[in-house]
Amino acid sequence: MMTDAFRVIIVGGGPVGIVAAHALHHAGVDFVVLEQRNNIYEDVGASLIVSPHNLRVFHQLGLWKHLEEIGAPLLHHSQGFDQRKHKFKRSYALSLLQENHGSSLVAFHRAHLIKALDDNLPDDAKTRYLTGKKLVDIVITPTGTDVTCKDGSAYSGSIVIGADGAHSKTRSIMRRCALQADPSLASIWDPESPFTSTYKCLWASFSRPSEPGDSYETQGQDRSIMYLTGRDKGWIFLYEKLGQPSNDRPVYDEKALHSFGGSFAHWPINENLTVKDAFEDPSTIVGMTGLEEGIAKNTLMSAEAKPDTAALQTAFDEYHAERHEPLEADLLRSAGATRLSTWETRMSYLLGRYVYSIGHVQRSQEELKEK
Repeated sequence: MMTDAFRVIIVGGGPVGIVAAHALHHAGVDFVVLEQRNNIYEDVGASLIVSPHNLRVFHQLGLWKHLEEIGAPLLHHSQGFDQRKHKFKRSYALSLLQENHGSSLVAFHRAHLIKALDDNLPDDAKTRYLTGKKLVDIVITPTGTDVTCKDGSAYSGSIVIGADGAHSKTRSIMRRCALQADPSLASIWDPESPFTSTYKCLWASFSRPSEPGDSYETQGQDRSIMYLTGRDKGWIFLYEKLGQPSNDRPVYDEKALHSFGGSFAHWPINENLTVKDAFEDPSTIVGMTGLEEGIAKNTLMSAEAKPDTAALQTAFDEYHAERHEPLEADLLRSAGATRLSTWETRMSYLLGRYVYSIGHVQRSQEELKEK
């Protein structure tokens, strides 16, 4: 399938891929989305928490009026417990986002969000969202790229956007192509498996057992729990520090899931519920992964009708310069929060358990994050 016009190939049709499709459609840029799953609504993920600046993008794309109906703002107070069910923290710091930005963090169930994003793709854009398209290879040509899929289909485009997750085959192929073109780049490219897992996490989603908008945490030595509620669903995330960091992609079987979840069975997730209560809900869906300390990036740009390589490189460089620092800050905050709640060091314990449970300290911390 050849094309002479500027065309974007998006590998991965999850939330990032669908939002990119909406944006490219509005920009009048030709595109195709290649999603490996046949059923994109399959309930295989947990929650997605969307911040005000990303909600603004949804609004600009005309999506917010549809998404508002399925999301729940995290406006309720946040509470902190230890594993003995002692409540040591009560925080209203999240309300600062609402006060300062006119919007709070909003929790979505991943499957519901994908369905809403897909349902609201314009009809002509829907025809360019293709399922059952598992990536096999990408070949760089003098005029762009050729992408082949497992079913034998092939697509030509000007650029490829990898929106296929942390274990991205797109990234792996890009790395291979770069090193084939110039082996001396090996010293500056990321390794084949670039993300280091320091913690493992078991997540579960179930019918919401408490008020929407709850945000609780349970802290412990090298282990912690996060519990959130959305409009219809509740989610828990059970964290445990690994014996040593790993770059390998872990695979867990049913026995490992039940064993790990059972070790948290009597830990509280709020004042009335334990982990065991959540797992006994018949609607519960679980999954387990390693936590990669990496950042997923999506490029949005305005281009000429047929930009050359130099113009594309300039656009990508400008994007990197603009987004690298704030994304790195987000990464550090996320990693720091996990370490505080699992008491990684004595200082983490003192800060997470005592200092940050003080009301005016919580408020100061949230104000600093927004600057």
